[in-house]
Amino acid sequence: MKKVIEEIFSSILDQQEIVNSININLRPVLHGRKESDNEEECFNKLSFCLGYHIRKVEVLKSIIFTYFKHNVIKKGLDKAQIEGNVEGIILSETGMSEMIDTARAYHDKALFESRDQRDASYLTNCMKLIIESCLLVGFIEYVSSRKHASFLSYPYDKLVGNFNEILGKYAGDAFKAVIRSM
Repeated sequence: MKKVIEEIFSSILDQQEIVNSININLRPVLHGRKESDNEEECFNKLSFCLGYHIRKVEVLKSIIFTYFKHNVIKKGLDKAQIEGNVEGIILSETGMSEMIDTARAYHDKALFESRDQRDASYLTNCMKLIIESCLLVGFIEYVSSRKHASFLSYPYDKLVGNFNEILGKYAGDAFKAVIRSM
C-alpha cells in the first residue's frame, strides 16, 4: 500500500507546477502588502489566503479518503475540473470571515514577536498548504484518469495514516526545493 501511494506521488510531482501555483496564489497577497498602508487590511487578505488553503486541503483530503473508503471517484477529471469543483465547494460552504477566522484559529496559540514574524509564519504555512493541495489535486487526477487498483483491501485507518505520512514527506521535500530555488 505504501509503495503504491509513493509511486503515485513520484509520478505526479511537478516542481515547476508547484512553484507556479505558489506564485499565482501568493503574488496578489504580497503585491497588495507592498502597496497598502493599511496593515489590518493586508493581514485580513493574508488570513483569507491561509484560511482558503486550509479549507482546500481539507476538501481535497475528504475526496481522497472517500475514494479510499468506497472506491468511488468521478472518472476522467483533469486538474482544472478538480480545482473548479473544490473552489465551488469552498465558496458555497464558507464565507470570507469564516476563512479568516479559520486561519487565525490555526495560529491561535502562537506568540509572535512582531507583525513581520506573524506574516512570515502565515506565508510559510500558505506555501506548505499550496504544495499539499497541488499534490492532492495530482493524486485525484491520477486515480480518476487511470485504471488503478482499489485501496479497499487495506485497513482504512492504516491507509489514511500512511497516506498522510507520505504526503507530508513529499510536501516537505517540495517545500525545501522551493526554498532552495528562491
